[in-house]
Amino acid sequence: MREREVILAENQALRRILKSAAHALRSYEFGNGSPDLARTIAAEAELALAMADQREAVVATEVSEGRS
Repeated sequence: MREREVILAENQALRRILKSAAHALRSYEFGNGSPDLARTIAAEAELALAMADQREAVVATEVSEGRS
């Protein structure tokens, strides 16, 4: 995949995860107490953070090497 396509795919994944998290939080607001939902959303959020950390490391490397 080209760089732009990778960034767009990552952005779509992050948006999906954030949307899921927002919906889960709203469901808790209205009384849902599902530990399974919390576990799933937490795992997805951790994955999103790992993706962001990886992207940040790649960009930092490119900048330090003068490629960006």
